[in-house]
Amino acid sequence: MSVAVREKKVITPTIQALMERKGRKRDELFLRIPLSLVERVAPLGPDATLLFVILYSVHVMQPKAGYFLLQAEFEAALGRGYRWWHQHTKKLQDAGFIEVKRAVGAKPRYRMLGKAV
Repeated sequence: MSVAVREKKVITPTIQALMERKGRKRDELFLRIPLSLVERVAPLGPDATLLFVILYSVHVMQPKAGYFLLQAEFEAALGRGYRWWHQHTKKLQDAGFIEVKRAVGAKPRYRMLGKAV
């Protein structure tokens, strides 16, 4: 069985602003997410898959391992509310792809787990 894989570079205004702030070149921001990883997340639904791809992308861009914050630019680019974020991070957490640390008055911190790496 052969599968044709298409790649597409996407530069949104949010990603452009992030690249300028971090001083990165366009080629440095192009990520390759393993198709097998996306296939494992896909049964959770399209919204959870989208959120996973965003979290995975931010995880890869972070120089240090462990927990990371999702910048406000990413949250604003999706235009989703707290309930949407909480529902789909909970799905990913229950499935064993991510771990989320939540604290009152602070943004959630995310960590990719073994299933996602």
